[in-house]
Formats: sequence, C-alpha cells, structure tokens
Amino acid sequence: MVSNLSHRCKKCSAPVEGHTTASGGWHVPQRCASCAKLRNKAAEHPGWKGGRHTNSEGYIAVRTGTRQYALEHRLVWIAAHGPIPDGYIIHHKNRDRTDNRLENLEMLPQGLHRRGHKGDRWARAYDHCQSCGGNQRPHAAHGLCQPCYWHSRQKNVNPALARSKPSHRWSRAYDACIDCGRTDHPHNGKGRCSRCSIRYWHQEHERQYQSQPGVSTV
Repeated sequence: MVSNLSHRCKKCSAPVEGHTTASGGWHVPQRCASCAKLRNKAAEHPGWKGGRHTNSEGYIAVRTGTRQYALEHRLVWIAAHGPIPDGYIIHHKNRDRTDNRLENLEMLPQGLHRRGHKGDRWARAYDHCQSCGGNQRPHAAHGLCQPCYWHSRQKNVNPALARSKPSHRWSRAYDACIDCGRTDHPHNGKGRCSRCSIRYWHQEHERQYQSQPGVSTV
C-alpha cells in the first residue's frame, strides 16, 4: 500500500492512505477507515432527514431504533393516554394524516373506524373505475368495477372480447329483476335477483309438492 498524506479525511481530517485497485488504477477514499464505518448510521448518513419520513400510506413514521419505525400519531397517543388496546385505531379527526396534534386524534374501534371511512372514496385507492370512469357500480378489484373486471378477465379466455366493450347492465341479459324490478340486489339466475330467486324456488317447490298424488291442499 502506498501512502499519500496530502489527502485527508473529509470528516476528521486524518491522513487517508490510497491504494491500487484491481484494475491497476489508484484510489484514495474520501474518509478514513474509522469514519467510513459511521457513514450509514443515523445522523451521520448524508441523507439523514431527522428520523422522520412519510410512508406510502401518507402517515408520518418516526425512527425508534436501528431499522425500526413507528407511526407518529400512535406514539403521540400512547405518550398521553397509555397503550392502545387491541382492536382499536387512532383516527385523525380532520382526515389529515400528517396532523398528529393530540387534539386531532381519537381512539375508535376498528369496525366503527372502517364504517366512517367507507363513504369517502369509491374504493380504498380509487375514486372511479379505471376503465369506464364510472363509480355507480361497486368496485371489484384492481381499480375496476364489476362489469369491467369481468370483461378484463374474459379477454384472456376469449380474445374476441378484446374488441368489444363491457356491458354495464344489471346482468348479461336483463336490466332489472323480472319480479320486483329492482337492481340493488345482485342477479342470481333466470332474470331474478337473489331475494326473488329464493322466493321463486320456494314457491316452485311447494307447487311440485302439492301436485303429487295423495297430498291434500287443505
């Protein structure tokens, strides 16, 4: 190893020794061996942001240890009121996930918290269907409403459907239930919704039973 005392560590100004690389070149590190070990540790890292960052869901995470982070709004609540019981969520009253003031936080059961957020968006990550742009039909998966999702699945089975558009009818052949005329219940079969289909099959079963010989209709 060849010494070159004209180069010094950028952190502690200690002399830094250069060395020959495997390709035959000459390399002089910017830091000495002692300071190089501290480079990626917490505040010594050049990209240190104070131990706080915003995660992918919009919440602020705080560094609590080596490669360990906790949500700031939960830490604020625990510091003021103690541990959070199982099955409870810390909710932001003004829906701003970065506003972690204690007066903006409240503890809610998971079920109540889920129902409170249910009407905010069409889906958890989408305001409308990514294919047709509508939000009248319920969300199925991957940002698609139920007809568009079914259509996308069928494309892989039948390539001819790739040139057609998805149908937004209540069912493939009906616009509403043939018995009650409603569309708020899903289609079950033969043009009837789930409720009317059950009622129809009960009536059909009763009719077949009464038509048997020896069965009294009184």
